[in-house]
Amino acid sequence: MNIPEELTALQDPEYQEFTAKLLHTDYEVMGVRLPDLRALGKKAAKETDLFAYAAIKKRRHEEVLLLGIMMGYAKESTENRLALIEQFTAQCDSWGQTDSAVTGWNWIKKDPAPYREWMISHLNDEREMFRRMAFLIAMRYYPGREDTETVLESLDRGGSDGYYARMMIAWYLAERANLYPDRIRDYLAENRLDAWTHNKAIQKIRESFRIEKEYKEEMTRLKRK
Repeated sequence: MNIPEELTALQDPEYQEFTAKLLHTDYEVMGVRLPDLRALGKKAAKETDLFAYAAIKKRRHEEVLLLGIMMGYAKESTENRLALIEQFTAQCDSWGQTDSAVTGWNWIKKDPAPYREWMISHLNDEREMFRRMAFLIAMRYYPGREDTETVLESLDRGGSDGYYARMMIAWYLAERANLYPDRIRDYLAENRLDAWTHNKAIQKIRESFRIEKEYKEEMTRLKRK
């Protein structure tokens, strides 16, 4: 399969203009819609050596994202998947790559232990996209109370303070507020985060349609100046 040709055939000029403004990526944006990219990834995963593809220098956002999508469909060993997570994350520079790929990594649910170790080991990563990836995986695949405590404790130990990392932390806290409202309220009341991430988490909680009005009002009172 000639992946560059396949991607070119799927380009949508109107979608390209919209996506390029949204993603804030240094990669060239072709404008391939996500359902089309997933369909291509499912087909390509059957006949592509993912490590060889990962090693290719990429110029386009869709080329990077396609690796993450193929990872969701490919039959690989746990060891290989962990290595591919590293290689994929190292190539990401936008939420549009990390977030769209991770939703398809359902093999994490089937064998959570080794990926939990990876997630925990990167919660304090100084690399922006690695820290985002760790919190993203934690949010999507490790909703339990014990894992949540592990993640909250990690926030005291630092890590990248890049925009994508801090935004992901805020999103994580907003999602966990839906599951453990008392714990997240108490955590935010302790003022252990920097003011920007603290207030962004409260903003995201207030924007949620799944959280009660009274709780949102409590959150407003915790906002910092």
